[in-house]
Amino acid sequence: MLEERFVLKDSMGLHARPAAQLMMALKDIQSAVTISGNGEQVDGKDVIQILSLGCVQGDQITFTAEGPDEEKAMEAVRRVMKELDC
Repeated sequence: MLEERFVLKDSMGLHARPAAQLMMALKDIQSAVTISGNGEQVDGKDVIQILSLGCVQGDQITFTAEGPDEEKAMEAVRRVMKELDC
């Protein structure tokens, strides 16, 4: 299991565009990916669940990947979060 934390820097927080980018980056990943924030944990491959976290600028979110390609999953998460300047 791999885990990594990020602090949201985007003034709009974790909104629809980054949620969709995360979903697309993880669509071919076999491992389970979860996102934790605001005291909740959701499926990192589900846009609606990601948006339901309601994470805003300054919030810390934690990604967890567990499964056969967890390294690849976390690389995809890092890439997207870097593109979003998180």
